[in-house]
Amino acid sequence: MYPDADVPVVMVSVNRNLTPLEQFEIGKRLEPLRGDGALIIGSGNIVHNLGMVDWRMDDGYDWAYKFDSDIKSTILKGDFEKIVNYNDLEFSELAIPTPDHFYPLLNILGAVSKEEDVKIFNNVCELGSMFMTSYIFEK
Repeated sequence: MYPDADVPVVMVSVNRNLTPLEQFEIGKRLEPLRGDGALIIGSGNIVHNLGMVDWRMDDGYDWAYKFDSDIKSTILKGDFEKIVNYNDLEFSELAIPTPDHFYPLLNILGAVSKEEDVKIFNNVCELGSMFMTSYIFEK
């Protein structure tokens, strides 16, 4: 139990040596904890190309919007396998030059069901190549 928390909190470190499918499978193993009332949080970014950050931009590059939109629509359709295979999506190499910030999403998708309600918040792109879109999954 996390100090001062009313529910158990699960934190998972990212192992960048694992494949996207292995990250998703870790999430599947965490799913039973949700039934026990655990709150599972993944922290990262959908689009996170630090090498292309432009401090003068208040929004994002066209490719960043396209990639984030593809991820968002795929999550809403419940096609999690497509996200596990994110390297097949257009602009993935620009959006995810290293997987460490993206892998927490795969952990979470493994732990949720495709039928859950999804709430989207913080749907903001900044500095050209940093998309902060966040998701809440509710049973």
